[in-house]
Amino acid sequence: MTYHMGRAYLNESSIRDPDHSVQPDDMRALRELHEGAGRDRQARKDANLAAALRLGEALKVFKGEAVDE
Repeated sequence: MTYHMGRAYLNESSIRDPDHSVQPDDMRALRELHEGAGRDRQARKDANLAAALRLGEALKVFKGEAVDE
């Protein structure tokens, strides 16, 4: 119960309803989903970095600059 200006209000978020609460299996599935999405984002970022490095080397060759080997 929450009281405001002399009136009582039922705080519905404090009512525990097992049918509408997050279950441990649901939390585990969400965690795995987020971990997989994180791995995918990191793989895309790694691929973008590798492409940028290749393009940088190609630009140096195009401009006639010495390429470190």
